[in-house]
Amino acid sequence: MTEKKKRIIDILEEERANYFRTFHGKLSKIVIIEVNKWNMNRIFPYIISCARNASFVSIDLELSGLGPQNFIGQDMLYRYKIICETARTRSIISVGLCMFRLLKCTEKKKKKRIKYECQVFNILTMRAVPFIVEPNSMKFLAKNNFDMNELFSSSLFHTSVEVHKVILLQGDTMRSIWSEILAARIPVVFHNGLIDLFFIYQNFYLGLPESCDEFIANISDWFNLEESCGVYDSKYVAEMDFNTKRTSLEYIFRKCQRNNVLEANCSRAFISISFDYHLLSEDPTTDFIYSIDCSLPDGFYENPPRIDVYHDSTIKQLCSNYLVIRFFLLKFLKFSFYHFYYFYN
Repeated sequence: MTEKKKRIIDILEEERANYFRTFHGKLSKIVIIEVNKWNMNRIFPYIISCARNASFVSIDLELSGLGPQNFIGQDMLYRYKIICETARTRSIISVGLCMFRLLKCTEKKKKKRIKYECQVFNILTMRAVPFIVEPNSMKFLAKNNFDMNELFSSSLFHTSVEVHKVILLQGDTMRSIWSEILAARIPVVFHNGLIDLFFIYQNFYLGLPESCDEFIANISDWFNLEESCGVYDSKYVAEMDFNTKRTSLEYIFRKCQRNNVLEANCSRAFISISFDYHLLSEDPTTDFIYSIDCSLPDGFYENPPRIDVYHDSTIKQLCSNYLVIRFFLLKFLKFSFYHFYYFYN
């Protein structure tokens, strides 16, 4: 290889590396690997490797329906039965996984950086048996540019353990991923995650038990604080510790996104994120790795506008790509939120 060609390769490699990382704490893009039945065999070992080396992981599910919502104020046993019935009759249609690996912490006079490597997976999946689809859930997904055609043509099938004993399908893969996450004994982060836990239990572990006490005991075994770092709910943290009136994922993410840059500019501790581009290096022509723009408007960091953030229309004005990226932000932002909570408190 000539010296000139080697320099060109080095320049291209540096440009690629710069594309996949933040600068001065500014997160402007999120890199996503979309996983389906066509590429799962190739990506599965990489997902397992990421889980085993992660410092923490977060999970976000998209569902075909949420079931009845009129049980507020009812006793726990009644609510448990309602949520169980929902998890047994609706389907998981997308699993968002984001895995962070701590690389290093730098503490100098003018630079205090906590550096992480990150990988985001969006896994398309649905039940192998008939399930209920709720119009409101489908409208929400369609509004946020969820590709229904891709779901029905390329999704992995998952099944409950009972069905799996009779029908051997790809549900085994999803259970293996969940088992690896639990075996890694790392913090697991949700946002308003009780419903997600019910669906994970039903589809990737065992059928939900009739007893609420048994369910609680098994969940406690998953996240035994004596052996792991437990489970976190970013919505609960926002309400209890951040004392904020608004706890939606979008609002918390944008707030932390901006604060991270302000911390960096003031030479205080900030988060730096790089996205692993290992798979893209192996095959630059791959079409299942893409990025979404989540940058804030120019000048937003220096001169925060005086706006009413409680109105959805105002949030859309802050981000011209709001509807496009909102769905994928839900997959990623809870991890960043956990970050700020864990290191700034």
